[in-house]
Parts: sequence; structure tokens; C-alpha cells
Amino acid sequence: MSNVKPQTLGTVMNNIYFKSRKTPNELVLRAGQKQYNEINVIVSNADKNKKLPHSNPFLVQAFIKQVVNRHDNIDNMKFTRQGKILFTTKDPLCAVQLLSLTQFMETDISTDVIWENICSRFLIFDIPVNTPLEELAKEIQEKNDMDVIEMRRFLKQNSVKDMSPVLITVLGTTIPDEIKIWFINQKIQHFIDRPRQCTKCYSFAHASRICDRTNVCFLCGEEHVGPCQGPEKCINCKGPHNAKSTSCPAYIKEGKILEFKCRNHITTSEARRVYHLQNMKYSEVVKSPPASAELQNTVTLKFEALLQSVNEKFESLIQSVNEKFEKQTAIFAEMLHKTIESIMQNMQGRPGGGLLTAIPKNASGRIIPTGFSHNFNQEILAVEVHFKDFHFIIINLYAPQGLNIENVKYFFDSFSIPVFIFGDFNLHHPFWGSNRSSPLSNDFVEWLQNSSFILLNSSNPTYAAYTGSASLLDLSICSASISHAVDCYVSESNFESDHYPVIITWSILDHTPKKIKSIDWNRIMSNSATVLNTNTGLNALTSKISEVIRNNTKIITLPAKNYPPWWNVSCHNFQKLKIFFRKRALRLISESDWMKHKKYAAKLRFHIKKASRNFWDKICNITKNPRMFYSMLNRIYNHTNQEINTVNLILHNNHYISNPVQQSNLFADFFSDNSMKHEPIPLDYCEDCNSNLNIPIHLQEVRQAIQKTRNSTPGADGITANWFKRLSNTDFICITSFFQEVFTTSYIPEEWKHSIIVPIPKPNKDKTKINSYRPIALTSVFSKVFERILIQRITHHLLTEEKIPPSVNGFLPLRDNQLAVYKIHTAISEAHSHRKYFIGISLDIKSAYDTVYIDGLIFKCLQLGITGNITKILHNFLQNRTLQVRWRNSLSGTKPVQKGLPQGSVVSPILFVCFLADFSETLDVGVEYSIFADDIFIFCAHTSLDHISKKLQNTMENVYRWCNYWKLNISPEKCSIADLSKKKLLSIPRITYAGFPLPWKQTIKYLGINFSKINQNGIILKNIRSKALRKINALKSIAYKNYGPRTKDLINIVNNSICSLFYYSCSITNKFSETQYKACNTIQTMALRVALGLPKWTPNIVLMKIAGQEVLSEKIKRLAAQFFIRQLANGVHSPIYDQNCNPSIKLIKRDEVMLANLFTELDTSTDHIITFPDTLISRSNFCEIFLSEFSFQNKAHPAFLIKDLFEEVVYKEFQDYHIIATDASKSHSFTSIAGISNLQSFVYRIHPTNSIFTAEALAICQALDELSVTDKNLLLLTDSYSVLQALKCLTIKSPKVIHRLAGKILVRKNFHQKISLVWTPGHSLIHWNEKADLLAKTVTESHPLLEWIAYEDIISRYQTISLQKTNLSFQHSKYQESIGDIPAMFTLTPWLKNRREDIIIARLLTRMIITPALLHRFGLHNYPRCQICNRDNNIEHIILFCSKYSNHRSILYAKLNFDPQLCSSLKAFFQNAVSDKRHLRILLQSLKSFDIY
Repeated sequence: MSNVKPQTLGTVMNNIYFKSRKTPNELVLRAGQKQYNEINVIVSNADKNKKLPHSNPFLVQAFIKQVVNRHDNIDNMKFTRQGKILFTTKDPLCAVQLLSLTQFMETDISTDVIWENICSRFLIFDIPVNTPLEELAKEIQEKNDMDVIEMRRFLKQNSVKDMSPVLITVLGTTIPDEIKIWFINQKIQHFIDRPRQCTKCYSFAHASRICDRTNVCFLCGEEHVGPCQGPEKCINCKGPHNAKSTSCPAYIKEGKILEFKCRNHITTSEARRVYHLQNMKYSEVVKSPPASAELQNTVTLKFEALLQSVNEKFESLIQSVNEKFEKQTAIFAEMLHKTIESIMQNMQGRPGGGLLTAIPKNASGRIIPTGFSHNFNQEILAVEVHFKDFHFIIINLYAPQGLNIENVKYFFDSFSIPVFIFGDFNLHHPFWGSNRSSPLSNDFVEWLQNSSFILLNSSNPTYAAYTGSASLLDLSICSASISHAVDCYVSESNFESDHYPVIITWSILDHTPKKIKSIDWNRIMSNSATVLNTNTGLNALTSKISEVIRNNTKIITLPAKNYPPWWNVSCHNFQKLKIFFRKRALRLISESDWMKHKKYAAKLRFHIKKASRNFWDKICNITKNPRMFYSMLNRIYNHTNQEINTVNLILHNNHYISNPVQQSNLFADFFSDNSMKHEPIPLDYCEDCNSNLNIPIHLQEVRQAIQKTRNSTPGADGITANWFKRLSNTDFICITSFFQEVFTTSYIPEEWKHSIIVPIPKPNKDKTKINSYRPIALTSVFSKVFERILIQRITHHLLTEEKIPPSVNGFLPLRDNQLAVYKIHTAISEAHSHRKYFIGISLDIKSAYDTVYIDGLIFKCLQLGITGNITKILHNFLQNRTLQVRWRNSLSGTKPVQKGLPQGSVVSPILFVCFLADFSETLDVGVEYSIFADDIFIFCAHTSLDHISKKLQNTMENVYRWCNYWKLNISPEKCSIADLSKKKLLSIPRITYAGFPLPWKQTIKYLGINFSKINQNGIILKNIRSKALRKINALKSIAYKNYGPRTKDLINIVNNSICSLFYYSCSITNKFSETQYKACNTIQTMALRVALGLPKWTPNIVLMKIAGQEVLSEKIKRLAAQFFIRQLANGVHSPIYDQNCNPSIKLIKRDEVMLANLFTELDTSTDHIITFPDTLISRSNFCEIFLSEFSFQNKAHPAFLIKDLFEEVVYKEFQDYHIIATDASKSHSFTSIAGISNLQSFVYRIHPTNSIFTAEALAICQALDELSVTDKNLLLLTDSYSVLQALKCLTIKSPKVIHRLAGKILVRKNFHQKISLVWTPGHSLIHWNEKADLLAKTVTESHPLLEWIAYEDIISRYQTISLQKTNLSFQHSKYQESIGDIPAMFTLTPWLKNRREDIIIARLLTRMIITPALLHRFGLHNYPRCQICNRDNNIEHIILFCSKYSNHRSILYAKLNFDPQLCSSLKAFFQNAVSDKRHLRILLQSLKSFDIY
């Protein structure tokens, strides 16, 4: 752009071309407010035919210093080959002074700027051609804070198109992804010019106007006259194509150069030079074409002559050099001394050195001025980096006295692109593991929790003092938007420094294409049916099915693009069809193609919505296990780069291995360590000793096993759980017979015993070491289904026969981790109340699962009564296993494994429980224990400390002998011992294991709970709070993604993963004080604010109301009550209560009072809770249940037809049966049950808390007691489909009332009666049902009361009451009057489309939408009043009263059909606006007109 005054707006070409009025000087000054790399000013001779004289650089420097007073900001000056001078600076004022020059050392000059360095060009599409570019430029500048330099419309002459693209040039080197024009968010596209050729010689290096070559043919590259007769040959690359071919390597190279120019904002020549340097090969540098013989001789002669003259001159110069050397050395020493002295003066008083940020050569960057005043306690270096297509900022800081976040938080929060912050913060806080904090660190943590940044390292220390103490002072922070792809760990080598390096990896910089599978399930299942129906052997079956799946599975590699994690094959295919028909419709102007484009666009939207919803539903299910929270994050963000957690180097024997095959083999050797010798034990499997364990496999067992199998990554055979779940009934029979053959022959196919191991790095470990990885095994799904069948049988045997001691918990029904924790807690509380000493020991088994003695395990199974063929199968399954390691797309060799329980096996946990079942034999008298999986806690309480020491020492010696016998290893250095009593220890007892003293600790950790001598609740709260804060920190990374979850999904994740940390130990946390409960509630509200997108000043009462959640403290109390009531309902099968419901574990007084008050409110007692029967029932085929077998069981039939069909079935199938009909009724007054037969009937009132489901089941139970006869078979009729369905699918997790019903049916079967239960449609004129229904509804207060009450109904009632407390708190607060009733977001989410709409509606309903008045209320805005109306500029004023939006308001009222008189307040307006979907959608569309959306 020259100094000539540009044309004004409104020129003749204003519809085709537009140029800004501003002068170059003004534009350069405005560029200083934008982002750019540097400003280059070109000085050339005013006479275009002449060059500037090549002057002495010193004279040029002197001249510039005279005419440019900001000459210190000139970074570079050079003379170009075109006879011009190029000045480089980052100071816009300096550039303007250079542009203002008219003479240069008495030579008239012209100046210009290289605009490519400070401008960006982009395209916007579908702009109406009748829109003047002047108006478009004004709109862009006002709405997007951009300075438009020029615009050009791409429109062909005589074109009839209504729309056209426009090329726009703006100041600044960064542009957004979209701009706003006319209330439309218009997506933009970077403009990359296409390669241009000289029309004479077809070179890309120059234009035709300066070409001095002769014309050549573009087809053959030769000079000729007339039509071309020769073969095609490119003049540029010599390839067999013409010079205009777009597939020419020279054309492609030129395109990449122009793209590099656009991305990096440099000139074409500079881009060509940089591209050539980056792509130059070593061979190009060292190799050159051989010279001819004459040329070689000439060069040799000249070189010899030159060498001779040099030798002659060298001898004469060497003497003078030696003389000057001493003088120069003295001068250099003096200069060096002065330099060091100057540096020391500059660094005087500064506690640290400088900061350095290095970037790769293929990246570009610039230092961002911070604008901070000189501060000895704070150094900050901010660098903006451009790498590939990524643009981010690295901030390095050093604060020796602790970082004061108040000084820098506005600087950190000002960036809109990803930011990394590294440095020595010198702050201590419990949030990253310190035992102390300071005001500075508290301010920093508060800022971090409310900002969009996430702390990456919060565990491993980074600083080691000379005293040996370690702490975490070097923190690493990144933007929440990229935290999913960032991995962080602390190196174990400090490189002779007192600080350990923190290694950060950002996987997105090494982005790999997304791959999706296309599976033809119809063909797979049809071919699989053929395989299953043929006589196929055990070994060949899985291999054939694997081949079928492989042949019908395609891997589709998608183009490099940031696809959402739920993107699947359907989305991909419909997107391709949509794009194809759109291009075709535009090219052919075809209406049919346009209709197909619309059709596939609609299908694409449908499948995107479906895939997104299914994905987030699965994510919410994953988070039901709190330990899977970070796995959930990995699943969301690792969908495009599966190698995110791998490194390229592995350290082995002090050598780094880079070959992936060698690395995978190293992992295989490490994971298959067979150093433990196998010592066989003579075993007798005792064939047919236990019929329940060795009966034939039933079809229902296979179905239940498949239903429980998750669709996770398959094993080496590639058969997934989806294949099993798609099997037909015929295929199920074939699979059942196949499993039965395996069970009968005890032969395990080799594929079932083969595992694929995927190494996963342990958190915060050095990834170059093999032992920093844990193995994740991928095993055959065939094997997993078969193992689940075995597990079901083994579990029921162990539970019913009471083979496992009550102190062994985990992987067994009715024995969860809460029981194990509560047992320890009650034992400690009892010791406190009786003033006893209490010593606890936590044992750590080294590689517990990997060191299990296989023959010893089978021997113990036989001792537990697991005998017969099932034991033989287990033994064969555990022996002769193999593994391979998959690492960096390479597979290791196959390695044999002869030790331990297999990783990834479903049956391994329950077998480990069997292996530890006899651990109680090691305990001395008075010593107790608790086991959960491989966590062992031993404790002893007594008034004498010496007594405890002797007992525990004897126990540890017995444990040592037991471990040696069963070949287990305990690491004494990882064990811990602690005093948990309130009494003071006069001396510390010495307890040893294998001669090694166990280390004493202040706290002892068991199952995630830290037990402590003092401040028990405080330590538990501190531990849970730190975990919760880290999860909230990570939750931000998915809360604001454009393809992220909806608000309801985030609320579910908050409940499942964050609040559940408090639920886990609710039997302990319900003892918190009110102050501690308030701290818990603060965590909940903090997490819900992130989920709902509400600001931190949202009132807690309003927040809980719109979230529709229970207050966390109330829910903890409710879940604690639920825990104790569940143990009561488990009856004799609960480790807490004995057969008479008396506590076998002493309840804490506070828990006893809570239970007593609870049952007093229910007006019942613990004796009336429905419990498990004494004998648990595992099989569901103990009676006949008919749900849909008969024709009358079709509700679509008319009532009279159902009645006739029913009577026909009874006459044919149940002629000799004694018929009993039952029913239940529930009203506001009573809940009742009734039963009727030919002989008698009954009617009872039951507890009103019971649900209709419980009532229907109790009616059948009561009918079996009162209406049965002994001389006939029984036919029971009920209209409760759900009760019969639950009875048919009976499991240990079924409701207790169903177990009670099953127990009563078994009692009747002991009388050799045949019992059939038949479902009958309700209100279908069947007289048996009508009589029972009439009896149930005629109940009165005079009828007898059955006081049975179901545990599940008690829990349901208290959950309802707890939710009502949230609503009552809001209704009694001051916000009810001002805001009105707020619906929960769960009810509005189906009417909203995306996360942004969720946030907008949540903020509108809570009056937390950002307005000047609201910001002023919290001190964040200076002027709260509307400049037009002079009233408080809040949301009510904007929507209802502001005159600026009067027209939009009238349109909104007309669309909503609202009367302005009836909506005079915002409370009434919103109550009507969110009443239905149509009104809500209209409101959202209209918010854009109010500048709110």
C-alpha cells in the first residue's frame, strides 16, 4: 500500500472493490493495537527506474539516528538485491517515522510497508451482491472490532448470481473462526492464493511482465511453431504431464509455499526461502553433479596457485599476528571485566536469574509485552507461539517470595487462545499436597477455582532442599480447553539441581487421524449362524467367528479434522452424501439433487443428535464409579490420538531404546516374569461332590452372563460383546451347548488363555521407565462370558454355605467397602469410649494378583467346598497362559505366563478372595482384621499397651510364616502402623515383620479413608475436599466444549464423580460437625456452578433449586440411614447384624439414635422390615411363570375377548388347579392388599410407605399363607407384570420382597405342589381379578394392619422428603418473591438444543445474566444505569422497559401471544415464557435482538 491517498468510500467500483480511507501511517498506528510479528518498512528510490545508492552502513546509521528519534526500536536493516533498504521494527511509532521520510541522504525516496506482516486475509461467503461493500465494511468494523483495509468481491462479469464471496483484508495477524454480521455468526475461511505461472516460460518464480525468456509450449516444454506433436513433458519437474497440471510436484510445492506465506504472514520470497531450508535434504547439501575433466584440471591448477600465494602471505602475517595477540588479549580481558561488572550491577538486588523460553526452529513466536512495572519479586516472560495450525501462549514466571496473583490475574485472564503457565511459584497449599498455606497461596487457589485454568501437577514434589525435605513449588497450569490433551509428570532426575524438571506433553501437536469402524452386522450374524450350526470344534469355533468379523469390518480413516468423540460411521456417511449432493446441485442447478441434499442434511442432524446423546449417556454411566472419572476424561479426548500416553524412548540397562518392536518385547519380558518356580501339589478334584456347582449349564445362565458383559475392547480374537448380544434364540442354544462342552471336557481353548497387554502409564511417573506402567489386559469375550457363569455359581456357594469369614469383604454380594470401613470406625470408637489403646497395621502385598500360588489356590478352593469339574476347569484356565504386548502399533512376541491370576480376567477377583479366606488363622487371640481385595488391616484394642505389642508381634510372625507357605511377599517398607487411640503412648512399641520394623505413621489409610489419632473427621474432610477440587478443576475442560455434554449430563457427572466422594464413606461422614457440613456443601455448589454455567455470586438456594438437587449434607445423612437400613434388610446375611437383628458390630451411639428417630417417624419398628429369607435362592426356574405365553395376555384385544380366551385357557391348561387371585390398591388414605379363592378371601391394610409394587408382591405372599390348599396345584393370578418379571429374573440384587415371595413358593413346593403364576391384564372383565380389585378398594380403618415395610420404599420416601427440603428452603427464602418459581433444568433440557442455550436459560431464570447493573452490584462495572432510559440497566429493564428494544419487544409479545398488561414483571413474563416448548424457542430466538444471546 503506497503513500498515495486512497480512494474514498463511494467510488464507482464500490460494489466490486473497496479501500479504506485511512492513510498507511494511521493504519500502522492502529496495527499496534493488534497482534502481529513485526513491521517491515521498504525504502526505495522515488524514481522507479533507479536504485538507492549503496551507502556506507555507518553513514546510514548516523542519518537514521538524526531523523528517527525512536531508532533504538529498529531491530534490523538490510540492503535488498532490488536496490532498496528494508527496516524491521516492532514499534509502530518507529515505523510511522520511517514511513514519513521523503528524502534519504539527499535522495528522493518513497516508502511503503510490507502489509503481509501485519494483515490477514479471509473469505466470507453468501454475501448479497446488492449490498454495498461500504456498508459491509462498516458492519464488520462495528460488530467485530476489526480494521478493514480493503475488500474485493469475487463476481464474474454479467453474472446473475444473488450471492458472492468477498475477500477481506484486515489489520492484525490473528482472526477469529467466525465474525458477526447482521445478527449472523458468519464462518470465515483463510484466503490462500493459488499458484500463478508465467504465461511465457510457465515458471512459478516470476510474472510474465518481467520475463525475458522466449515462449515455450506448455505441453512439451519446447520451442516450436504450430500444434504440438511431441509427448507431454513438464518444463518445471520434467514429469510426463503438461506444465499447467495441478498434480505437478512443482505446482503442489508452490501451493504449500503460498499456504506457508498466509499462515505465517510473510512475503512470498521469504516463504519460498524458509520452505526451501526446511525441506532441504542432507543429500542435497553434500551431493553435487560431477564436473567434467577439463573443469577439474582448471580448478586444480587455480587452487594450487592460490595455495602457494596463501602460504607466502601466511609466513609474513604470522609475525604481526603474534605481536598484536598480546595487545588484543589485554583489551579483551578489560572489556570482559567491564561487561561482567555491568551485568552484576544490573542484577544487584534481584533474587533470581533471567527467564528463558525456547521454541523449535520450525515454529514462530514473539514476546508479548506484559506491561508490569519493575518488580524484584516477580519475573514474567510471555511468548506467543505459532506452530503448524496451532496458536498458543507460553508464560514463564519466577516469584522467589511467592506469587501474588492479584498483580497478574487480569493479565492471565486476558487471553482468548490456549495458555500454558510454568514457573517457580514458591507457594504452599494443601491443594497440591503441602501441610501449610499462606494468604498468597489461598488467593491463588481461589483464583484458580474461579478461572478457566487447570492445575496439572499436584502430587509429586519438584524441589528438594539440602536438608532432605521435598516440596512442590514448581507449578504447571494450562487452559481448561486443552487440559484433556495435556499430560504432565515430574522427572526423577534433577540433573544436579535442587529442582526436578516438570515434563509437559500436548498430544494435539502430534495429531493422528481419527479411525472409525464400519461393521456389517447383518452379514456377520448370518455367517456366524452358519458357523455355529456346523459341527465345529472348540479351537476352530472362535477362529472362524473372528475371521467372519474381520471380513465384514472396515476401518475408515477420516481426514485430519477435530471430530467430536461421538462421531460414528452413520454421521460420516451422511455428511459425505450431504456434501456430494450439495456440490452437485450447485454445479448442475438440479432441484432433485438439492432435495436430496436437504434430505441427507436432516438425516445427518438426526444421527448427530442420536450419537451425541448415546455417547453422553454412556459417559454418565461410566462416572457412576467415582474412580472412573479420569478414565471418562480420557475416553472423551483420546478418540483421535490413541498414543497420547506413550513415549518414544524407554530406558533399559542405562540405554535408551527407540525401536517400538524392541520396546514391546521389553514390556513382554517384564510383565511375564517367570522367576517364581511352579511347585505342583497333588490335587483330587472330587468329581460330582457338589451338584449345584457342576450341574449342566442352563440357557438362562448364558443370557444373564451376556447381559452383564460390557462392550469393552475385545481380545486378540476381535469378538466383541455386541456379537453375543445380537445372537438369535437358535444361536443362544448353540452357544450354550458349546459352553457345556467346555465345561464337560474341562478343555479351555488356547484363544481363551491368551491376553493382549496394553501398558498404561501410572500417574505422575517417569514414562521412560518400564516399571512406571501398569498392564491392562484384553482377553477373549468368549472367555469372559464363560467365567461369569462360573462366578455366579462360586459366589452363591460361598454365600449360602458361609465359607468366607465376615471380615473378608469385596467381590461378594452384601459385602461392600462401606462395611469394611465402618467396622474399623466402630472398633476405634469403642476403644475410645472404653479408654483403650488401639493399634492398627496396614499390610501391603507385593504384586498381589501376580504372585498367587496357582496350585495352592486350587487346594484352597477344594477346602472351601468348590469341588468337582468346576475346579478342574479353573485349574486348566490358570495354567499355560500366554501374552503379547501392544505398544506404539507394534505387537511383541508371544510369552508364556506361569504365575498368578490373569490380568483382565473376570474370575480373578473372586479367586483371590478364596485365596485369602484362611488369613484369619494367622491372628492371635484378641486381634481382629478386615480384608478388602488385597488391602489388609489388622488391629488390636486393649487397656495394656504391652499386651497389644505381644499380640500384634505374634500375629506378624504368623503372617510371615503364612506368606512363606503360600508364596506371597509383603513389603514391610510399604506397610504402616499407627496409634489410633485417644491415650498418649509413653513408648512406641517395636513391631517387626521378617526382622524389619514396621514404620510408624501419624495416619493410616485403608480403602481411601485416612484414620488418625486426632481430628479424624477433619482429616477425612481434607482428603475428600482435595480430591473433589481436583475433579472440579478437570470438569472445566469438558464443561465449555462445543461438542461437550449438556447441563443435565454435567449434573449427573457431578453427582456420580464429585459428590459421591462424600457418599462413599457416608456411615462416617454423617458424624461431621455443622461447620464441616458447610464445607461439604461449598464443594457441591462449586461443582454445580461449573455444571450450570452460573457465576459464583449465584445464591446457593437458587442454585440448588434450578439444579433440582438435594443439599449434600442432607443427602449424606440420608445415605447413612440407607446404609444401616440396608443391613437390617439383609438380615442374617449382613455382617453387621446377627439372626436376631442384634448388632454383631457395635453401633455408635449417634447412629443408634438416628435409626431410632427414623423408625419413630415411620411409625414402625425394625422388626417389620422385609428381610432376606434364611436361605438365598439363586435359580429362577423354581416355579412356572407365564407372562406372554397365552393369547389372552395381549392388552390390544378387547375386554370381552380377553375374558373368553382366559376361560378357555383355564379350562384347557389349569382345570385341576386351585385358583387364587390377588390385587393391591394405593390411595391417599390407605394402601391395601386383597386375595380371593373359591374357599375364602382376605383384605389387609399395609404400611402407607409401601409402593404398589411391594403391595402386589405382599398380596401374593399373603395368599400363599392364607388361601393355599395342600391337595391341589396352585394357580395364582395377578395383574402386576413387574412383580412376575422380577420373580422370573431373580438375582441377589432383586428386591427383598421378591426374595420373600420366592422363599414362600419354595415352602409350598416342599409339599410337592405345582405352582403357576399367570399375569392377567387389569380391568379386562376377568371375574377373579375384578373381585380382588373390588376387595382391595373397599378397605377401611377397621381392617387389620400388616406392618411389613420394604427397605426400598423407605429409601424412596426419604429421598423424596430430602428433595422437598430444597424446594421448601427456596419457597421460604426472599428469592421466591423476586424471582418466582424456578423449574429444574432437567425439565427444560429436552426443549433446548445445546449447552449454550442451557446456560442462557439458567442465567435468565436465576437473574444472573451479565448486565451492567449486575456487574456494578459486585464492583465490576462503573455505571449501572441505561444511557437511554436512565434506569438500572438490569435484565428486567432490558426485556420489559428499555425503549431501545421497543420494536423487538412488540414482535416478541405478538409471537408469544402475551398481553403486556399481564406480564408487567419479569417474574410473570418468564413463568409464561418457559411454560411450553414453543414459547421457550421463541424467547431464545428473540434474545439475539436484545443483545443478550
